[in-house]
Amino acid sequence: MNWLQKLAFPDWFAFDRTVTLYHGTTSALQGEILSKGLVPPPDNIQPYVERLVRKMVDDSLFSEELVAAAVKNALSLRADTERHELLSVTFLTPGFEGAKRYSISYSKLGGEIAYDVFSSILIYYSKNIGELPSDARENPPPGITWPYPEGEPIVVEVEVPWEWMMTYRDLRALYEQYKSIYRSEKYQHIDWGKGFEEWLRENAGDFEVRVSQTIPPNMITAIHTINS
Repeated sequence: MNWLQKLAFPDWFAFDRTVTLYHGTTSALQGEILSKGLVPPPDNIQPYVERLVRKMVDDSLFSEELVAAAVKNALSLRADTERHELLSVTFLTPGFEGAKRYSISYSKLGGEIAYDVFSSILIYYSKNIGELPSDARENPPPGITWPYPEGEPIVVEVEVPWEWMMTYRDLRALYEQYKSIYRSEKYQHIDWGKGFEEWLRENAGDFEVRVSQTIPPNMITAIHTINS
């Protein structure tokens, strides 16, 4: 059952307590995902970011100063900055198109944290090593490489327990707000599912769902290859 049906018919929860979500990523990680599932990043950010930096730069460019800059940038994304810990969650979305856009944007990097680390490396390079070319993100200078150059965008479809979902807004409250606006006869022709999804994008921004548990392989229902 999809998330809009669950919102419209909450009594069904007693019979079907799972929801379909989507995660955009790179095909370079597909084997690992099918083997281990979708695993949230570790709480301890330092070794995680250091591994990313080592994957992106040659030994000639690697330094502890560069790692420190990358850690600081990654923390600004989704972390407890006082404890220097990542919020250990996997980001998903109930909308396929949103996951598709994400996968196209990050397929060669592997995710937003890796993107921030990659940006940190480019900033560090420009300040300490030399001038960056105008197309540095697409064609990085010598010594810096895409972590997943062979990666193509994919979307992982999963079916997870409803109670695993964490959101920054109460979906049911938003749905009630939506219904109160469009309850008049003037809007009776509306496709409620499609209409709410469009309204949600316009009024609640890009909708993210966070899952802190590892989503095991048996909850993966499909892998969609995206033509970018």
